[in-house]
Amino acid sequence: MGDASSERGGRLTRSWGDQLFTRERLTVYPLMILVLSALLWAADILLGDPPLTASGSAVLPDFLAYWTGGNLVADGHAAVLYDAVAQAELQRETVPGLRDGLSWFVAPPFVAVLYAPLGALPFAFAACAFTVLSLAALCLVGRMLGPTVRRDRNLPVGLFVLVVAASPAVFEAIGSGQNSPFLLLLWVVALRQVRIGADATAGVLFALTAFKPHLVLLIPVWLVVRRKWRALAAFGVGGAALFAIPLVFLPSHALDAWRTALTSATFGQHVQVGQTWKMESVSALLTDVTGWSRIDVVVLAAGVAGLALWLAKLRPDPLRDLAVVATVTVCCAPHVMLYDAVLLIIPVVWLASERRLRDFRWHLLALFLIQFTTAIRHLLAETTFLLGWLDWAWAAVPAVAIALAMYRLTTRPSPELPA
Repeated sequence: MGDASSERGGRLTRSWGDQLFTRERLTVYPLMILVLSALLWAADILLGDPPLTASGSAVLPDFLAYWTGGNLVADGHAAVLYDAVAQAELQRETVPGLRDGLSWFVAPPFVAVLYAPLGALPFAFAACAFTVLSLAALCLVGRMLGPTVRRDRNLPVGLFVLVVAASPAVFEAIGSGQNSPFLLLLWVVALRQVRIGADATAGVLFALTAFKPHLVLLIPVWLVVRRKWRALAAFGVGGAALFAIPLVFLPSHALDAWRTALTSATFGQHVQVGQTWKMESVSALLTDVTGWSRIDVVVLAAGVAGLALWLAKLRPDPLRDLAVVATVTVCCAPHVMLYDAVLLIIPVVWLASERRLRDFRWHLLALFLIQFTTAIRHLLAETTFLLGWLDWAWAAVPAVAIALAMYRLTTRPSPELPA
C-alpha cells in the first residue's frame, strides 16, 4: 500500500501495482463507495414505510430474527421460540407488508434471553439502538487496534479506517443488523487480556462469543497449542454457563428445539445450501460444487488440523496467533457469511503492524471485488441456470490465498521488513 519504487537501468521506476494503489485512489474510491452505499441504504429506508423498506424487506433484516427471539422471550412465548410459523406471524405483524421470507431465529437459546431487553422494545426503536451499539463496537475496535496499525509509517490510520469502513463485510454487518461487530470487539478485548497475562478473563471473553458458536470453534485449538490451560478452563466454564441460561429462563425443551431446527431438512436446504451465495468459507464453495451440505464437517476438521500444525511452527505472539485463527476460521468454519468476514480485520491489522500489507494488496482487492459484487452476481445467477456458477462462494478463493500467503510469511519470513 506504500509508494515503493525500484532502480532499473539507472532510473527510478515504480511498478504498475504501485501506480494503481496510490494514496489518492485509496482515499477517493473507498470514500465514494462508503457514501454511495450509505445513501442507497438511507433511501431504501426513507422511501419505504419504516420498518418496511422500499425493497420490501425489514429494516435490519437479520436483526429482525434476533429481535423476534428476544420478543418471544420477553412476551412470555418462549415455548414457541423455534416455531417457524409463530416467528413468521410475529414478523408479519411487526413489519406489515413484508415481502421477504421468514427471517429465521436459529441462534442458541441463550441468545434469545440476551436479546430480550431489545425484544421488549418496539422493533423500530430496538433497530436504532442496535445500530448505534454496533457502530460503537466498531469504533472501540478501531481505537484499540489503531496503535498497532501505526507501526506502518507509510499507512495513515485514517486511510486504513476509511478503507475498512468501506469494505463490504463491515457495511453488510451494519446494514443487515448482524452481531458480528460485537464478536470482533470481544476477540480484540480478549486479545488485550492475553497480552497482559489475564488468561482467565480472556477465556471468558472468548466464551461470550458463543452467540455465533460456529465462529468460536477454533479458539480452543489455539489455547491448547499454546497450553493456556487457565484460559481454556475459563472458556469451558463460561460457555457452559451461557448454555445453562435456558435451563433457568426458558422451557426445558428449548435446547432440544434448537438442535432440531439446526438438523432439520429445512435448515439444510434453505440455509446451508440456499444461502451459500453470500458465504465466504471453503465449505460453502464445495457445497456449491458438490451439492453436499455436510461437507462443512470435513472442511472444519481440516481447519482444526491445519491450524494446530501452523501454530505449532510459530513462537507465541498473541496478535499474530489471533490473526491466524481468524483467517483459518473464515476459510474453514461452517456457515461463514459475508458479514462474518469482519474477523479478517484482525489479520489485516497484524499485516499492517508487520508492514506487509503491500504484499497482500492484490489478495485483498480480489476479496473486496468478489464481496462487493455478491448481490449483483446472485441476481444474475437467478436469471438462468447457465449463470448459476456466478453466485458460488467465490470469496473463499482469495480468503484461502490470503491464508496460504500468511502461512509462507509466518513460517519463512523474509530477513528484512520493507521500510
